[in-house]
Amino acid sequence: MGSSKLFIISGPGGSGKTTLACMIEQALPNVHRSISTTTRKPREGEKDGVDYHFVSNSEFQEKMEAGGFLECAKVFDNWYGSEKAQVFDALNAGKHVILVIDVQGALEVKKELETVSIFISPPSLDVLEERLKLRRAEEVEMRSRLEAAHVEMEMIKHYDYHLVNRDLGAAFEKLKEIFIGEGVCT
Repeated sequence: MGSSKLFIISGPGGSGKTTLACMIEQALPNVHRSISTTTRKPREGEKDGVDYHFVSNSEFQEKMEAGGFLECAKVFDNWYGSEKAQVFDALNAGKHVILVIDVQGALEVKKELETVSIFISPPSLDVLEERLKLRRAEEVEMRSRLEAAHVEMEMIKHYDYHLVNRDLGAAFEKLKEIFIGEGVCT
């Protein structure tokens, strides 16, 4: 992998982690965001191969049984995973790779590989609830995500960096500073 680095970005749903990872990928040409594979249905506006690789439960199980995932987990009744080939192909090509994954997947990867881990959190759970409402999350899903956020926030201590996303522009600048500080050139 040479000098390529594997970055992990985690945080509660609605914290802005995926948006920030996409912004970093756009700003830093030698950074590649790994696109997770999932069994969940696309949300309005999401595109297969851009936001996620959307697959059936049976396709996911086949990949999992074949050892095709670097990490995978069932979250809110859907499977999510990072495909090994995608990650290692990018690292071997000299790219820095971002995995946008949940805390359980992050801990799994950190056991096996050297990573730079960044936890993105909302300024408060009230703000997170407002963001989830803007996503039009159903009440049951929103309650589940808020309960999960409490548990996820306790995992911050396992990360190299913690970034509070109060303002997207400011959070992006701080995240960019982290990447540059870790040797990713602009």
